[in-house]
Amino acid sequence: MTKEKKGKYNIFTDVRRNKVSYLMLIPAAMYTFIFGYCTIPYMIIAFEKFSFKKGIFGSKWVGMKNFEFFFKSQDAGLIIGNTVKLNLLFLLFTITAAVTLAL
Repeated sequence: MTKEKKGKYNIFTDVRRNKVSYLMLIPAAMYTFIFGYCTIPYMIIAFEKFSFKKGIFGSKWVGMKNFEFFFKSQDAGLIIGNTVKLNLLFLLFTITAAVTLAL
């Protein structure tokens, strides 16, 4: 039997051993950070009576009142329908374009 060198294992030795794997991880990590975490403060605006003067974290919290106002409006059905139609058209045309380019 051969004795293996037992060293202290940490993330830095793993990064040195697998440089290419960690390099491929960078775009996914950036995408997650930008579209996952950087947008959270702006999602908070949906639950506030937003004021530019006070900013995102200084505006008054109103909870679900903005959603209640939207769904009680006459145009809510039209707006939701248009959004669904536009997304379906986007999917249809992008998939068609992707398959066409692939062929």
